[in-house]
Amino acid sequence: MSRLNDLEEAKRVLSVEAQCILAARDKLDHRFQDAINMIVYTVSHGGKIVVTGVGKSGKIAAKVAATLASTGTPALYLHPTEASHGDLGVVSPKDITLIFSYSGTSDEILNLIPSLRSREAKIISIVGKMKSPLALQSDVVLDGSVAQEACPLNLAPTSSTT
Repeated sequence: MSRLNDLEEAKRVLSVEAQCILAARDKLDHRFQDAINMIVYTVSHGGKIVVTGVGKSGKIAAKVAATLASTGTPALYLHPTEASHGDLGVVSPKDITLIFSYSGTSDEILNLIPSLRSREAKIISIVGKMKSPLALQSDVVLDGSVAQEACPLNLAPTSSTT
């Protein structure tokens, strides 16, 4: 690929991602405020934010947990598979769970829901499919869908992770 083609491709990728960010802004509604209110209530009452996801969504979840912790918000990343092998003990009834899943159908995540419910943790999900099983089982669900990924093959989660 020539340098000009590389430059044009970089500009195309940034344009696609910028369009997706603007579309995300336009999707904000009362559910976003509901999620913020739940998080503020949780933290002000001694709870923490337990952030989870699997695959690429898990990597984003880990980054979000780290960013929250950096800002002084009590937060941690919980790997959904490790949760079912003893790590679920970090979740208490005071906590809120923030779940990232584009499909909303990952078995690892869906298998975690009953355990979270048994611990009385509230669930906020960010999904790409608003009618997915995860979305339907969440207390608050936020729309994380994108029209297209910036990846030329529309496969790698580029725009959706942005």
